[in-house]
Amino acid sequence: MSLYMKVAYATALLTATLISAAWAQENTTPPKQKSAGGLADEIKSNDVAGLMQLKLRYVQKVLEGVALEDFDEIAKSAEMLGLLTQDEHWQVYQTVEYRQRSAEFQRVSDELAKAAKRQNIDAAALSYLQLTMSCVNCHKHTRSIQKGTK
Repeated sequence: MSLYMKVAYATALLTATLISAAWAQENTTPPKQKSAGGLADEIKSNDVAGLMQLKLRYVQKVLEGVALEDFDEIAKSAEMLGLLTQDEHWQVYQTVEYRQRSAEFQRVSDELAKAAKRQNIDAAALSYLQLTMSCVNCHKHTRSIQKGTK
């Protein structure tokens, strides 16, 4: 693995960690819906902060899988990330932009799982970076809503 890719992976992991930590501190209360995939049992605090911590855990597992070329771990974690979007706590805002960003996260999670199933490490690494950027952009959007600038 090239030095550039190692730096990119480390940067993406740090970004995901910081975003999830910031999101957990915001502790936004979402509208209620039925939980999907039984994930609510894994959400310790049963709120958005818990969901973001769970998301972070799966994103870290994806990065580990990419670094070790563990395609089973990448696929499993990517599928779980996709399921998170169906959890009641995911739907924090009902704006068009939020729904688009959520759909993008779902799309990239699906691409990541497919890349892993094809055992294409380059496609998986690219999807991981796109997933991270999807998180960054969505969190920027939600912060702008909370600050009243959107």
